Amino acid sequence: MYMRIALVGAYSCIAGRVCAPPWRVKLVTCGQFGHSKGLRMVAKWVRRVGWGASVALASQLTVGCSSSTPATAMTVSELTQRQLTSKTAPEGYYVDVQSPASDAAADDSASPQPTSIGQAPCDALGAGGSVTSYEPPAAASNVLLSTTGLDGTRWIGAEELASYSGDGAARVLTDLRQLVTRCAKTNIGDVNTPTYATALDGPKLGDESLTIKVRTTSILGGGAVAASDSIIIRIGSTLILVDEVSAYVPPDDSSPQLTALAPAAVKAFNAAGNGN
Repeated sequence: MYMRIALVGAYSCIAGRVCAPPWRVKLVTCGQFGHSKGLRMVAKWVRRVGWGASVALASQLTVGCSSSTPATAMTVSELTQRQLTSKTAPEGYYVDVQSPASDAAADDSASPQPTSIGQAPCDALGAGGSVTSYEPPAAASNVLLSTTGLDGTRWIGAEELASYSGDGAARVLTDLRQLVTRCAKTNIGDVNTPTYATALDGPKLGDESLTIKVRTTSILGGGAVAASDSIIIRIGSTLILVDEVSAYVPPDDSSPQLTALAPAAVKAFNAAGNGN
């Protein structure tokens, strides 16, 4: 992700000895630039300046953008290059690349009028619900994923990359939190398949992230529980969404397939952005 790197510090010395400054480093994302590359640039800059004598220092290094530059949505072709493939997905996962939409979809003027998902009906959180159908991105790309689940059956999931202009991606996560909070005690299934959704922040990936856990109990199936969880990660102006449909729930109530997919998806996204 592109980032503005602000370094502010003051040197101090005790008994004439050179001391390291109490650096404060602020990373402000505003596009596509590798996080690790940005940190390497900071380290290189500090090595070049060195640890000088006792002076006050306030400096700002701007890389690739300014704080006033609005986030720009990616195109479909750019997103396609960053999605998971058979080479970047975890071992044992089958990747079925879906036909990408036209690059014309990246034109904001062609997008439908968005409706805040925060005001959507609660069943939007259920299996088959789509964030992007309520708040359409400027461009999107997706792949279907499958592997063998913990119970020996086939696990089915997907990855979607959705890019927005301005603060659209951050706004979607805010709206999702609002929806889950409002619907936390609402059965989004039916009398025979009661379904409830909860949310928690994390995993610690990208600029921010959110995990939505959806649990469906089959009354007619002897109380068996299935998961249709999703992890949404924001990197700059783009959301990475990985989800699953009716997956087996292990005793610890985790989502092992999504836990493996999320960091792999972020790694693939950033690697393509760095030209790797």
